[in-house]
Amino acid sequence: RGGQPARLERIEVDPFGRELTLHRLRLGAAGAEQLAFARLYADLQLDSLWRGELHLREVRLEQPHVELRFAADGSLNLQELFKTSPPAAEPPAADNRPFPLRVDHLQLSAGSLHFTDQRPPGGIEFRYARLDLELRNLASRGPDSAELRLAASGPDGAALDGAGRLGLAPLRAEGRLTIGDTPLAGWWPYLRASLPLHLQQGSARLSGDYRLELNDGLHLRLDNAHVQLDALKLQDAEGRPLLDLASLAADSQLELAPGTPLRLHGGRLQLSGLELHRPTPQPLLRVASLEANEAELDLAARQLSIGRLHSQ
Repeated sequence: RGGQPARLERIEVDPFGRELTLHRLRLGAAGAEQLAFARLYADLQLDSLWRGELHLREVRLEQPHVELRFAADGSLNLQELFKTSPPAAEPPAADNRPFPLRVDHLQLSAGSLHFTDQRPPGGIEFRYARLDLELRNLASRGPDSAELRLAASGPDGAALDGAGRLGLAPLRAEGRLTIGDTPLAGWWPYLRASLPLHLQQGSARLSGDYRLELNDGLHLRLDNAHVQLDALKLQDAEGRPLLDLASLAADSQLELAPGTPLRLHGGRLQLSGLELHRPTPQPLLRVASLEANEAELDLAARQLSIGRLHSQ
């Protein structure tokens, strides 16, 4: 319905082994595919007949690729790709639970993602390659959670690594996520509207233990959250040097719940090599090192408290 061509090279079906294999799916114009994969394999289990759920022993998706593009007007390419006519009005279903599905082992290997966003001035573009995802014991119903493992190589070598558990009914996830050295230049356009400064250089690293639930709203908790900025250089709107920072490291615990503003506990901040400039040859402020401990932030009360502060 969206006018996008689709091509599938080959389908293999083994009715005795209950196996299905799809080869080389391409959605989108030739040379500019928006969704694609090299091979999809699924192994159906016979007990699906009496368990009341579709039971797949193995699902393997090889070399999937996704083009995710936001236009300047906010439209998303994938919405256009799957655009359909509005369905006729139907009475609500008595059972609104998700389709009963169980997958013993799901593996996505050698995937890639190309992301562009033309909404902020200047636009944003990045690619994640060698994207690998593994799930074990995934069920669309019930309280069980699947074991999850995620790894990817991002722009300029930035690595993403995650491990934890994922549940679908309701949607919930917990585990640990690490994002390696990531250049800030690719993400700076998101901040430029509210922070009219020019980024000259800088990189960031992030890690933390997370717990997320979508049950009556978004519940998010981050423990052992760590953010580090390195070699940060900023200029003011006129292009004059404003700030040089050798490194900044922050550790904290964060909580977010419906109806409750973001709260930060046990915050710790360390920075070194800070220089604030002014329109003269000499810096306005120079700090060799600064450490803040026992910080508490309450956005509802608009209060920030710092237990200890040490500077050189």
